Amino acid sequence: MTVIQGYMSKTRMNGRLHGILYGSILAALAGCASMAPPYEQPAAPVPAQFRDAVPGTPDAAPVADLDWREVFVDERLRQVIALALRNNRDLRVAVLNIEKARATYQIQRASLLPTVAASGSHSAARTSAASSSTGTSVVSRSDSVSVGFSSWELDLFGRIRSLKDQALESWLATAETQRSTRMSLVAEVASDWLTAGAYQQRLVLAQQTLDSQRRTLELTRRKHAQGLSSGVDVASVESSVESARADVGSYATSLEQARNALELVVGAAVPDDLLPGAGDADAAVALAPLPEKLESRALLQRPDVLYAEHTLKAANANIGAARAAFFPTITLTASAGRASDSLSSLFDAGTRTWSFAPSISVPIFNAGSLQASLDSAKIATDIAVADYEKAIQTAFSEVADALAARAPRRTAGCPARAGRVHPAQLRAGRGALTQRRGQLPGNADRPALALQRAAEPDHPAPERGEQPRDALQGAWRRGRCRPIELRHGTARKKPHALPYAGPKDLPAARRWLSRTEAMTPVPLPSAHRRPRTAPIGSAGALHGDSNSATTCPAVALADMGFCPVTSRPSTTTFEANGSHAFS
Repeated sequence: MTVIQGYMSKTRMNGRLHGILYGSILAALAGCASMAPPYEQPAAPVPAQFRDAVPGTPDAAPVADLDWREVFVDERLRQVIALALRNNRDLRVAVLNIEKARATYQIQRASLLPTVAASGSHSAARTSAASSSTGTSVVSRSDSVSVGFSSWELDLFGRIRSLKDQALESWLATAETQRSTRMSLVAEVASDWLTAGAYQQRLVLAQQTLDSQRRTLELTRRKHAQGLSSGVDVASVESSVESARADVGSYATSLEQARNALELVVGAAVPDDLLPGAGDADAAVALAPLPEKLESRALLQRPDVLYAEHTLKAANANIGAARAAFFPTITLTASAGRASDSLSSLFDAGTRTWSFAPSISVPIFNAGSLQASLDSAKIATDIAVADYEKAIQTAFSEVADALAARAPRRTAGCPARAGRVHPAQLRAGRGALTQRRGQLPGNADRPALALQRAAEPDHPAPERGEQPRDALQGAWRRGRCRPIELRHGTARKKPHALPYAGPKDLPAARRWLSRTEAMTPVPLPSAHRRPRTAPIGSAGALHGDSNSATTCPAVALADMGFCPVTSRPSTTTFEANGSHAFS
């Protein structure tokens, strides 16, 4: 009895040792390295630093630490952006794509481990008396339970591990796509919000212009009734009133369209108290300082560059899977359990069962499909390298353009480049022009319209798709000053210059106007004009040349005898209806 017990104890110990040994071998086989080539980050095909970068700030925060809340300082705009982040459908789809990619990665990772399943069965069969050896019918029953796995592939050559790495990189690339979508959404919301504010301010200015023109028309009609002005004057002012009324309707329509576009991007109705008011848009954006010696390696933080890099890593992992396909595939099937002829004795002694069935498959002939798969994987990697380098070059070009456009804005060469005409100066200009209105023909009110348009903000409605995007990491920097655009009018040239219509020569001016077919803006007297460095009508004056003094709004206003007080920067566009007004 003692000998039998010792034998059974030794048998159990050997079984345990064999189990530990087999488990260690399987774990070692499952942990084999991938056959994918080592990943090497391609060298960036751009200079190490940006050429002629704008001077930075020593204590500026790193580019990666910049948050959109630091760029957009208006609390209403922040609330609208937060509302869009919760309701925008494109962002929801991007987030769901991340979850889908994560699930795909988990599927590939699970393939590294065996799928263990438990099973149980019960069977009963009756043998007829004719076929029974005993001559009597027999009913046989069988019960069994087992735990095991089937067709577990040993990843000896890293095929499954390479597929797992490819799924991981695809997951990370999808996450960068969501990050880029989120940044683009914030920028688009801010752009539409600023556009709505700009149209709101332009609508207010257009309404003020319409009210001013109506008062001018009433005054001109009174003068005409008293014989102090001609019918041409009345017709000219009536034309100005209709033009101002058309501007009001146009800006009202544009404002409504801008609000609709904003609500479409946000994905929900935007409360009226979160919409910008007239003149509120300029203070909504703060241009963040850049660190000193901005290096091009900061581009590697951009979502599009990171997406291209993860795509390259995924293609590199596919090479490992294609290489491993040339080698044998080993699969294991094993189970252990108990079997008995009755359920009551299923767990009695002597009912243990087990099975172990390894298999191997060696590729012999496949008509070159494995080699073609490897070649395709290598070509896909080369394409991914080119896409990665192209992404860096595109990012460098965008940043260089942004820095080149930002550099002149930091120079205070012109006080009016800050872009806004102070309201007091605007009122002073209107007052001065009102005093001269009784001395000049009706068209002399047009410089007041130009002066009013000079005070308009520069938030032009962007085309769909042309939204601000980050140059460095997707952060939202808004340009504050662009070159001044002067659009010259197309009035017909007159055979004679109109002399200054002062109080003493007003009848002569009326007689001259009665002989003309159309009206032209009246130049102010030379005594009220400041010297300019470029002649009227020169190329620099018409095209906004930086070397021409007429590109500065202060010079244009100085021509009328005003010195504007400016505040925040923005671009100002001067429109001239004639050859002398703000030329």
